[in-house]
Amino acid sequence: MVTHTSLGQSQKLDPYIALGVHMDSSIYEHDYHSLSPLLDYNVFSRKALHYFKVSEEEALAFEEELREQISMEDILGVLVEDDGRYEFVKVLDKANGEKSLLFRQVYSDGWLNYQEYLLHTIGDKLLIKDIYSYESGSYLSDRIGTSYLTEDIYPVRSGYVQQYHALADSIFYYNQMTAFKESWRVYQTLPRYYKDKESYLLSAIIALSAIEVDKEIPLLQRYQDKYPQSPGVHLVMTDVYKARGLMDAAIKELEILEEYIGGDAFLMYKKAECYATKGDLKKAEKLCKVIIEEKNEMTEAELLLLDCYYLRGKHKFFLENLLVLAEKLSVEPEVLCPPEDYPVFFSSDIWQEWLKRTKNG
Repeated sequence: MVTHTSLGQSQKLDPYIALGVHMDSSIYEHDYHSLSPLLDYNVFSRKALHYFKVSEEEALAFEEELREQISMEDILGVLVEDDGRYEFVKVLDKANGEKSLLFRQVYSDGWLNYQEYLLHTIGDKLLIKDIYSYESGSYLSDRIGTSYLTEDIYPVRSGYVQQYHALADSIFYYNQMTAFKESWRVYQTLPRYYKDKESYLLSAIIALSAIEVDKEIPLLQRYQDKYPQSPGVHLVMTDVYKARGLMDAAIKELEILEEYIGGDAFLMYKKAECYATKGDLKKAEKLCKVIIEEKNEMTEAELLLLDCYYLRGKHKFFLENLLVLAEKLSVEPEVLCPPEDYPVFFSSDIWQEWLKRTKNG
């Protein structure tokens, strides 16, 4: 079971929250170098080496190699999109007694992902021992370990590891290229052990959901049986159901995610989007207002609220909120909401009267 500690609670001096806030600030300032000491290379490298037979001396040499080649600066430089958003959400208390820092990643195209920074304590220091990504169901240490399989530096624990990992990794590539039938074909050639690995199983679900409606259902059940505490599949299926126009199913997936992480304003916004799409504008409007009233800086929710007002013909509220948001973003109202996209409002008496008052000073 996961419990939660958020920024809004009273434990402002909690060291985990302090670390999350520090990371958030450093990421915002693109000061990744200051975060490099946070990675526990000893634990991280040992996790990456689990595919190999290595001596203690080789393990130490590998750790030193990672220190020279990979830093938090490098990792975050890849994870954080310059034109997207990457923000600290809260501290998660894991079922095993450990804690993680939850970060929200919103790509420039609106795609949502979460990442957990798994923590432990060494002396009086909090250190990061791995990073788990919801959208891929994978740990960073595993991805780095897999990359070393192609280099033949250390003997592998199983003679089939290199062969099947190379094959399995092609599933990710085919999905990225939207070659979903090829991705599914490759997945079917894998032995059961690899088919049941979380990241490959999740990729297979993505591929099958794109090939044929509902074909992914048996794999969904297998995933949930094997990984009942893993949230990634619910993130993926939210977008699958939205693409199919199944807004109620998408909302259900978002609610499961909300329960898992203890709520997040962006998930509330995603639910508002679904309600608006299915035509339930009152619910969408209500959720947007909650997000805004809770002081969440989320322009998406403010824009969606404007759309709700417009579609419901609430021109007075549309104008009030349009002016507030336009001033905050330092743009003209007509730039923020082009008249060709909102013709009914811009031809309304309320807008015309406001224009007259503005011109008359």
